[in-house]
Amino acid sequence: MLKNGFTYEKMMSQINSYIEKHLTFSANGLCDSILGKNIPVITLGEGANVLAYIGGLNGSDGVSPRLLLHFVRDICSVYAEEGSVFGFSAKRILKEYTLIVIPMLNPDGRDYCVNGVTVNNPLRDRLINKNRGSEDFSCWRGNARGIELRYNFGLENGEYEPEVEVGALCNFLRFGIPPKMIFEFSADKNFDNCIYFGDGERRSKIATALTQMSGFERRYRESQESRLMLSDWADRELDASSFSVELKSFNTMRERNDDNDVFSLYIQIRKMLFCAPILSKI
Repeated sequence: MLKNGFTYEKMMSQINSYIEKHLTFSANGLCDSILGKNIPVITLGEGANVLAYIGGLNGSDGVSPRLLLHFVRDICSVYAEEGSVFGFSAKRILKEYTLIVIPMLNPDGRDYCVNGVTVNNPLRDRLINKNRGSEDFSCWRGNARGIELRYNFGLENGEYEPEVEVGALCNFLRFGIPPKMIFEFSADKNFDNCIYFGDGERRSKIATALTQMSGFERRYRESQESRLMLSDWADRELDASSFSVELKSFNTMRERNDDNDVFSLYIQIRKMLFCAPILSKI
């Protein structure tokens, strides 16, 4: 278990506090997870051009949800002050664009990672078996059933159905106003700071601009594994420009001293997050 790890409950507390302070966004539910946790969808702005920022696909990832909440709080504060960021008015951004933020797609996996699997969980034996016989779930990546959501996309026409969280997200993106750009954020101690992009000159140009803003490495998606990722699915199904942003985490197992580290990482990608709407016009 992780002492003082970032939990679903802490995330919801922060979101609720933002709602009380700011009128610039709404928070609705994507679906209920297998363990009954309602997955929040934060909507900022009212423009016709839609971008989506999605994090927390792995249970072990307590970093990307916090990065996205920093972004939500940041843009709401700048909007309230009628300020500008990197030369762009926050009011203009939220008038011309709609930003969809899903900080934590996998709250059940996060709960296992922080609190472990309870003795009365009906899937306990299956989960411990998937965890190589260990009751230490501090590095757990899967959801409540032990499925890695990050590699669960694009299965509708295959042998298996996607997990409930993935199916709900795909339907949300497919049947709402399709986003022009989608970012999937994942953090792990074994990752490098890099941005993966798919086929096409437009996606390549946007990826180049994103790396210039963040200092992250630019990499082309080419592995077979990437075919089951959100970014690859969105490029194919929605004709979006989608990017997988991998973040170098720090001592993921114990999460020591990482509050400052998370904020430092946020500062590194802040320009990329704020300027992504403008890049969607490329």
